Amino acid sequence: MNPTTKFNILPPPAFLKKDVECFSIVHHTGDEEFAISVSPKAAAGITFQHINEQSAIESITTDSGITPVSPTLFLYGAGIKPSVMTFRKGSYTSIQV
Repeated sequence: MNPTTKFNILPPPAFLKKDVECFSIVHHTGDEEFAISVSPKAAAGITFQHINEQSAIESITTDSGITPVSPTLFLYGAGIKPSVMTFRKGSYTSIQV
């Protein structure tokens, strides 16, 4: 992975363990875009992301097409297809619960 991109997986506090599997934090400080492959998962989630008042995610691509820019805060359902998330260049932190 790019040295300007750091991933952290944090366990939830005790009072959230019944509802939250983990917190996934991506911190990027590079001048280039990057993409990560995402495997389907039978769990819903929420993503918080922000870079200069726009989404850190440029697009999400599955075999059925490309979903353009996502909002800076969004909920998602259980995944059923592999996808590729392409992130913008710049400095930002994206948090998924």
